[in-house]
Amino acid sequence: MKIIVGLGNPGRKYEKTKHNIGFQVVDALLLKIKATSWKESSRFKSIISEGILENKRLLLVKPQTFMNNSGEAVFKLINFYKIPLDNLLIVHDDFDLPYGDIRLRTNSEGKSSHNGIRSIVVKVGMPEFDRLRIGIGNDLIIPKDKFVLSNFKNEAKNIEEIIGEALVKVIDWINNEKR
Repeated sequence: MKIIVGLGNPGRKYEKTKHNIGFQVVDALLLKIKATSWKESSRFKSIISEGILENKRLLLVKPQTFMNNSGEAVFKLINFYKIPLDNLLIVHDDFDLPYGDIRLRTNSEGKSSHNGIRSIVVKVGMPEFDRLRIGIGNDLIIPKDKFVLSNFKNEAKNIEEIIGEALVKVIDWINNEKR
Protein backbone atom coordinates (compact mmCIF):
# COMPACT_ATOMS: atom_id res chain seq x y z
CA MET A 1 0.00 0.00 0.00
CA LYS A 2 1.07 3.55 -0.73
CA ILE A 3 -0.23 6.51 1.23
CA ILE A 4 -0.60 9.91 -0.42
CA VAL A 5 -1.26 12.71 2.06
CA GLY A 6 -2.35 16.13 0.85
CA LEU A 7 -1.73 18.83 3.42
CA GLY A 8 -4.20 21.62 4.10
CA ASN A 9 -6.64 23.02 6.60
CA PRO A 10 -10.18 21.68 7.04
CA GLY A 11 -13.27 23.76 6.45
CA ARG A 12 -14.82 25.91 3.75
CA LYS A 13 -12.94 28.99 4.93
CA TYR A 14 -9.63 27.47 3.76
CA GLU A 15 -10.86 25.47 0.79
CA LYS A 16 -9.31 27.59 -1.99
CA THR A 17 -6.29 28.96 -0.11
CA LYS A 18 -2.71 28.53 -1.25
CA HIS A 19 -2.00 26.42 1.83
CA ASN A 20 -4.61 23.87 0.69
CA ILE A 21 -3.13 22.96 -2.67
CA GLY A 22 -2.16 19.56 -1.20
CA PHE A 23 -5.86 18.85 -0.58
CA GLN A 24 -6.67 19.95 -4.13
CA VAL A 25 -4.11 17.54 -5.64
CA VAL A 26 -5.41 14.51 -3.72
CA ASP A 27 -8.96 15.53 -4.66
CA ALA A 28 -7.87 15.45 -8.32
CA LEU A 29 -6.21 12.05 -7.78
CA LEU A 30 -9.44 10.64 -6.32
CA LEU A 31 -11.27 11.64 -9.51
CA LYS A 32 -8.54 10.16 -11.74
CA ILE A 33 -8.38 6.67 -10.19
CA LYS A 34 -10.86 4.04 -9.08
CA ALA A 35 -11.44 5.18 -5.51
CA THR A 36 -14.06 5.32 -2.78
CA SER A 37 -15.71 8.58 -1.77
CA TRP A 38 -14.10 10.59 0.99
CA LYS A 39 -14.96 9.24 4.45
CA GLU A 40 -14.38 10.80 7.84
CA SER A 41 -12.04 8.74 10.05
CA SER A 42 -11.84 9.88 13.65
CA ARG A 43 -9.28 7.11 14.27
CA PHE A 44 -6.85 8.80 11.87
CA LYS A 45 -8.06 12.39 12.39
CA SER A 46 -8.48 12.54 8.62
CA ILE A 47 -10.74 12.23 5.66
CA ILE A 48 -9.65 9.15 3.72
CA SER A 49 -10.32 7.33 0.47
CA GLU A 50 -9.06 3.98 -0.74
CA GLY A 51 -8.24 3.38 -4.37
CA ILE A 52 -6.35 1.36 -6.91
CA LEU A 53 -4.10 2.52 -9.70
CA GLU A 54 -2.58 -0.11 -11.98
CA ASN A 55 -3.01 -2.82 -9.34
CA LYS A 56 -1.41 -0.70 -6.63
CA ARG A 57 -3.46 -0.18 -3.50
CA LEU A 58 -3.61 3.46 -2.40
CA LEU A 59 -4.81 5.36 0.61
CA LEU A 60 -5.56 9.03 -0.05
CA VAL A 61 -5.56 11.25 3.01
CA LYS A 62 -6.56 14.78 3.96
CA PRO A 63 -5.66 15.35 7.64
CA GLN A 64 -8.30 17.27 9.57
CA THR A 65 -5.92 18.37 12.32
CA PHE A 66 -5.10 21.73 10.74
CA MET A 67 -1.76 22.20 9.05
CA ASN A 68 0.42 22.72 12.11
CA ASN A 69 -0.65 19.35 13.58
CA SER A 70 -0.54 17.23 10.40
CA GLY A 71 1.97 14.91 12.04
CA GLU A 72 -0.70 13.55 14.40
CA ALA A 73 -2.68 12.08 11.50
CA VAL A 74 0.35 10.86 9.54
CA PHE A 75 1.83 9.16 12.61
CA LYS A 76 -1.43 7.30 13.30
CA LEU A 77 -1.67 6.15 9.67
CA ILE A 78 1.85 4.82 9.22
CA ASN A 79 1.76 3.05 12.57
CA PHE A 80 -1.62 1.43 11.94
CA TYR A 81 -0.80 0.31 8.40
CA LYS A 82 2.86 -0.46 9.25
CA ILE A 83 4.05 1.08 6.01
CA PRO A 84 7.68 1.98 5.37
CA LEU A 85 8.32 5.68 4.88
CA ASP A 86 9.27 5.13 1.24
CA ASN A 87 5.58 4.30 0.62
CA LEU A 88 4.51 7.70 1.95
CA LEU A 89 4.17 10.83 -0.18
CA ILE A 90 3.30 14.20 1.34
CA VAL A 91 1.89 16.78 -1.11
CA HIS A 92 2.13 20.38 0.08
CA ASP A 93 2.49 24.01 -0.83
CA ASP A 94 5.92 25.64 -0.72
CA PHE A 95 6.33 29.34 -0.03
CA ASP A 96 10.01 29.18 -1.00
CA LEU A 97 9.43 27.90 -4.55
CA PRO A 98 8.36 30.18 -7.41
CA TYR A 99 4.68 29.99 -8.25
CA GLY A 100 3.93 26.87 -10.29
CA ASP A 101 7.26 25.09 -9.70
CA ILE A 102 6.70 21.47 -8.74
CA ARG A 103 9.49 19.43 -7.19
CA LEU A 104 9.54 15.86 -6.01
CA ARG A 105 12.02 15.27 -3.20
CA THR A 106 12.56 11.59 -2.52
CA ASN A 107 13.83 10.32 0.81
CA SER A 108 14.14 13.94 1.80
CA GLU A 109 16.34 14.82 4.72
CA GLY A 110 16.31 18.56 4.26
CA LYS A 111 14.91 20.92 6.84
CA SER A 112 11.67 22.64 6.01
CA SER A 113 10.13 25.93 7.03
CA HIS A 114 6.70 24.39 6.37
CA ASN A 115 4.82 23.87 9.65
CA GLY A 116 2.95 20.81 8.38
CA ILE A 117 6.21 19.11 7.38
CA ARG A 118 7.82 20.07 10.68
CA SER A 119 4.89 18.50 12.54
CA ILE A 120 5.26 15.26 10.55
CA VAL A 121 9.02 15.12 11.17
CA VAL A 122 8.49 15.59 14.93
CA LYS A 123 5.75 12.93 15.20
CA VAL A 124 7.36 10.39 12.84
CA GLY A 125 10.79 10.99 14.36
CA MET A 126 12.68 11.34 11.10
CA PRO A 127 12.62 13.53 7.97
CA GLU A 128 13.25 10.77 5.41
CA PHE A 129 9.99 10.66 3.47
CA ASP A 130 9.02 11.74 -0.04
CA ARG A 131 7.51 15.16 -0.62
CA LEU A 132 5.88 16.78 -3.61
CA ARG A 133 6.39 20.51 -3.18
CA ILE A 134 4.19 22.89 -5.15
CA GLY A 135 5.44 26.45 -5.39
CA ILE A 136 3.00 29.14 -4.37
CA GLY A 137 5.60 31.91 -4.66
CA ASN A 138 5.85 34.45 -1.96
CA ASP A 139 4.84 37.95 -1.25
CA LEU A 140 7.30 39.62 1.03
CA ILE A 141 4.96 42.58 1.49
CA ILE A 142 2.44 40.76 3.69
CA PRO A 143 3.27 38.32 6.52
CA LYS A 144 3.83 34.72 5.44
CA ASP A 145 0.91 33.34 7.48
CA LYS A 146 -1.52 35.75 5.83
CA PHE A 147 -0.09 35.01 2.36
CA VAL A 148 -0.41 31.20 2.58
CA LEU A 149 -3.96 31.52 3.93
CA SER A 150 -5.02 33.83 1.10
CA ASN A 151 -6.91 32.61 -1.95
CA PHE A 152 -5.35 32.36 -5.38
CA LYS A 153 -6.26 35.54 -7.24
CA ASN A 154 -4.60 36.37 -10.56
CA GLU A 155 -2.88 32.97 -10.43
CA ALA A 156 -6.21 31.14 -10.32
CA LYS A 157 -6.48 31.05 -14.11
CA ASN A 158 -3.78 28.38 -14.37
CA ILE A 159 -4.15 26.59 -11.02
CA GLU A 160 -5.91 23.65 -12.71
CA GLU A 161 -2.90 23.25 -15.01
CA ILE A 162 -0.53 23.24 -12.03
CA ILE A 163 -2.70 20.68 -10.22
CA GLY A 164 -2.65 18.56 -13.40
CA GLU A 165 1.17 18.70 -13.56
CA ALA A 166 1.37 17.77 -9.87
CA LEU A 167 -1.02 14.88 -10.50
CA VAL A 168 1.30 13.51 -13.21
CA LYS A 169 4.19 13.57 -10.73
CA VAL A 170 2.09 11.80 -8.08
CA ILE A 171 1.13 9.07 -10.56
CA ASP A 172 4.80 8.71 -11.59
CA TRP A 173 5.69 8.35 -7.90
CA ILE A 174 2.99 5.70 -7.43
CA ASN A 175 4.40 3.80 -10.41
CA ASN A 176 7.95 4.20 -9.04
CA GLU A 177 9.04 6.33 -11.97
CA LYS A 178 10.34 8.90 -9.49
CA ARG A 179 13.92 7.70 -9.32
